[in-house]
This record gives sequence, C-alpha cells and structure tokens, in this order.
Amino acid sequence: THNTLCSFYTKLNELDNAKTAVQSAIKQIPTWTKPKINLGKTYYKEGEYLKAINEFDIVLNSNPNSVGACKNKADVLTFLGQFNEAEKLYKKALKNDSSYVNAMENISKLYVIKDEFGSAESYIKKAISVDSANATLWVSYAKIKRLKFVDRKNKINRASLNLISTGFQHLEKAKGLNPNNISINLELGYYYLTLNSYSNDVQSILENQFPTFNIDVRDYRASLSAIKHFNNVINSDPFLFEAYMGLGNAYIASGDKKKANKFFSDLIKEFPKQPQVYYYMSNYLNSIDETKKATKYSQKAIRMDGDYIPAFYSYSKLLKPGRELKLDKEIEEYSYFKTDLFKRHERGSRCYYLEYEN
Repeated sequence: THNTLCSFYTKLNELDNAKTAVQSAIKQIPTWTKPKINLGKTYYKEGEYLKAINEFDIVLNSNPNSVGACKNKADVLTFLGQFNEAEKLYKKALKNDSSYVNAMENISKLYVIKDEFGSAESYIKKAISVDSANATLWVSYAKIKRLKFVDRKNKINRASLNLISTGFQHLEKAKGLNPNNISINLELGYYYLTLNSYSNDVQSILENQFPTFNIDVRDYRASLSAIKHFNNVINSDPFLFEAYMGLGNAYIASGDKKKANKFFSDLIKEFPKQPQVYYYMSNYLNSIDETKKATKYSQKAIRMDGDYIPAFYSYSKLLKPGRELKLDKEIEEYSYFKTDLFKRHERGSRCYYLEYEN
C-alpha cells in the first residue's frame, strides 16, 4: 500500500518519495488516520516541525484519544523544548493504552532531559515489563545509566562504576536478544567514548565483570573500540547521524585531529542540507580552539533549521563568559526561538548536547 511505501522510503531517507506515497494513501481513504501520522513523522524527520504538529493535530481533532498522534506530537514537542506539553501527551497516550512501550520509552527520554532519572528508570522498567524481549528497550535502559554517569561529572566511585557496569549488563542482555540490533553498537560506541580516559583500575573491574565485550578503556584503546562500533552502525544505516557525531569525536579522542578534520569536512560535502553536520563541525572546531570558525558553523546550522536546539547550545558555548546570549538579527529571522525562549529551554538543549557529545 501507499502507506507501507511511505515507511519504506522514510527508512531509506527518501523523504520526498515518502511524502508522495503517504499523500496518495490519504487521498484514497481520507478518514484513515495512520497515513496522516506517517506524514507528520516524515515532516518531523525533514525538520518541518510545525507541519508535523499540524498533521498530528488534524488527527487529534477527529480522534482526541489517538495514541499514535499523542505520542508522535509529544516527540516533536520534546525536541522543541516544550517539555510540559510533551509530558501531558505521553501520559495521555499511556492512559489510553497502558501497554504502549514506545510512549513509555520516549517519556523516559524526556525525564532524562529533565534530570529526573528516577522517573526515567521507572518508565523504561515498565516498558521492559511489557516487552522484555525488546532489545531496543534494554539499550535505552543502558543509555539512561550512561547519561546518569555523565550527569555526575564522570566521577569515578563505587556508585558511578555501578552505573557503568549495570549499563553493560543491559547491553549484554540486548545483544543476547538481538545481536543485529544496530542501536547496541551505537550505545557501545558512546560507552567507550565516555570511558575513554579512565585508569587501569577501572579497566580491571570492567574486564573481569564483562569479558563478552572485551572491554578496554585504557588510554587510546577505548577510542579505537568506539571507532569500530560507530563504523559498524554507519555501514548498517548511513543516515543515522548520531553515529557520525560519535565517530568524529572518537577520532578526536584518538588524537588523530587531521583525520577528524577530514571526516567532518567530508560529512558536509556528503550531506550539505543537513544542519547536524554543521553543528558537528562547530563542536570539532571548538574542541581545537578555532572559536571564530566554530561560531560560523553554529550559525550556519541555525540558519538552516531555526529550531535545531543543539546548534543553539553550541552557539551559546562559544560566547565569551558573562556575555548574554544575543542572536543576531539574521538568525532571529530564521528562528522560532527568541532569546528569552531559548534561555528557558537551556536545560533541554544542554541535555541534547550531552546526547550528541557523549
């Protein structure tokens, strides 16, 4: 069907074909809500956030209890930093379908953004209790442990090591359920990247507990392991941009700045219309103290997508200490977020930044 074709094209990142297919499905059966939800999801992936919200609202106007429309609109609102509204919609979806694991998983991500790790773990545990054979849920649980570790400023003590070791246990569980799930490699890449600079004491604890993963966090070895895992992800899904950011950071962590520079430059050539790649280049240039160049790339990302929160945060990091965030007029014209709004979303943007950076 045309609706199935939409899902197929979306996975291939052929978004124009996806929209054409789903619009044909809507014309054939105007009352069918699933194609409208898929059209909204396609707009979201394309960066057309207001159009995405509009499609979900069309469904909700005719069916206020549509769990799919509630959950997908909440996903967009979460990205846009409208956390309270997103939380209400996730809970509404779960009220109407208490076994909706995708809503449980995504509301747990929302609580991570809000630094409410207890609530995040509570919802991901509920999701796992409903679908314990779902490898992706175990990966999400591992991700919560890692981000909680990051939130503790990477302090090495018994409590923080327990977060890491438990996270690896969850990844082992996921691997046992579905060894081909690419999110396992993605999260492993970020685990290695996060643990890149820790001591041999940490190494001995980890390798004794988890020999399956051949864990090595000593010096450069962890960055090399991260590079391997991120490359595996990209080979499986060339459009999963989170893996590109991880791979670039792994090159930096390995000390190969020339390779990192070439990697980010090539990425812009390959995906010139994606704001993410300019954001990635900005972060890389900032890491080597090329702040003027970094600022230009952050601004480029914002001009391409005025709602891309990570770019706003990287831009704010480039400002001199004590200087207020003042977007220039050109950027403000492109942005739905004015300065006062952005300040209110800073916590969310900080966590999005952690998501990409760590």
